[in-house]
Amino acid sequence: MIMKKLASLILISISCFAFCQDQSEKATASQVELEYTLWFNQLNQYLLDSEDSYEVAMGVSALLNGALQMPKNNGMKNQDLLPQLGSVLNELIAQKDLKPETLDLLIVWCFKAAIVNNCHRERLLEKHQQSQPDNMHVYFKPLQIAVEENNQNLGLSTIARMSQAKNNHRTIHTTEQFNKTIDNYIENNPLPESYLNYLSTDKNLSNLTNEKVKVDDLAIKNMAKAAIKTAYAMFYEQPDLNPLYFLCKTNMELLQQCLNITETLIKNSNTITATGLGYAISMGIYESQNNKPMFDEVKKKQESYKQLIECLSLATLSPNPVNEIFDPKYQQIQLENISEFDRIKYLAQYVYEKHKDDNPEQINPATCFTTTK
Repeated sequence: MIMKKLASLILISISCFAFCQDQSEKATASQVELEYTLWFNQLNQYLLDSEDSYEVAMGVSALLNGALQMPKNNGMKNQDLLPQLGSVLNELIAQKDLKPETLDLLIVWCFKAAIVNNCHRERLLEKHQQSQPDNMHVYFKPLQIAVEENNQNLGLSTIARMSQAKNNHRTIHTTEQFNKTIDNYIENNPLPESYLNYLSTDKNLSNLTNEKVKVDDLAIKNMAKAAIKTAYAMFYEQPDLNPLYFLCKTNMELLQQCLNITETLIKNSNTITATGLGYAISMGIYESQNNKPMFDEVKKKQESYKQLIECLSLATLSPNPVNEIFDPKYQQIQLENISEFDRIKYLAQYVYEKHKDDNPEQINPATCFTTTK
C-alpha cells in the first residue's frame, strides 16, 4: 500500500529517505532527515510527558524503534538509551487499568530481544491475558514462549484457553483520541518546511508512487499527517502464528481444541492473516489425518476467501492510485478502527463510486462476492 510505504519513511533513525537515489542528493536528504528526526523526537518527547498511558506507550515505542535501528557508528549507542526506555515500559506495566490497545503495544516492545531481560514481562503477560480473556490474541505470546522453552504444560493450558476464546482481535489502528492528539500537535508544531518541500517535489513524489503527480501544499501536509498516524499504527506487530500451526498439526490429542480455534480464527478475526491461518490449520489437521474429503472442503473455502481478498484489493486501485492517497475520505477510511477485511471492502466501494463514471474498467466490488462463492 502506498500509504504504508510512505509511513515507513516516517519512522525514526533511517539512514536516508527511500527516495534518496544518487550521490549528489545525499547531502540535501541528510539535512532534511536531520530536521525531520528532530521534529519527530520532539513529538515523541511530548507523548512521553503525557498523562495518558496510551500516548506514553506510543512515544516509548517510537523511541525504542529508533534506538534498535540506530547505526553502530552513531555517536550515541542504543545501549545508552535502552535502560531508560525499559524503565518507562516498566512504569507503564505497573499502572492499573491499562487499555487493551496499550497492553497490545507493550507486548510487542517488551519482548524485543535487546530489552526483554530488562522488562517486567511476566507481570505484563498476566495483565494482558486478564484484560481480554475471551480474545485469542492475548495467548499467542505465551504460546510462543511455551514452544521456545519446550514447556508442555504451558503449551497445553494455553491451547485450552485459546479454544475457549470468542474472538481474535489485535490492535491494528491508533485510537481516535491519539489521532486527535497528533493533529493538535502538528497544528501547534508544524512539520518542517524542508521536509514538506522535499516531499512535494515531482521527482520525489514519483519515486514514492511510480507516477508523475502535482499536488498543492495542503494535500501534501494532509498526506504527511495521515502517514505519521499510519507509522504509529505500524508499531503494532503481528504475533508469531507458527507455534499454533505447529502444535495443532503435530498433536492429534489437541484435535477438537484446535478445530475450535480454527473456527474462531476464520469467523471472528479482525486480520486477514489470522483468518488465513484458520484455514491453513484446518487443512493441516485434515491432511495429517488423511481426511481428503474434509481437506478438499476446507481448501475450497480457503481458495474462495483468497480470491475474494485479491479481487477486493484490486478494486481499491484506480487508474491513477496516487490520487487516492491525497483524498481525505480515502485517508479517513485507511485510519478507521475497523477490521482489515472491512477496510479493503470500504476502500473498494469508495473508489468504485468515485471512478465508475470515468473508468468503465473500474472493478465493482459487488462482483467480487458473486464470482468467488
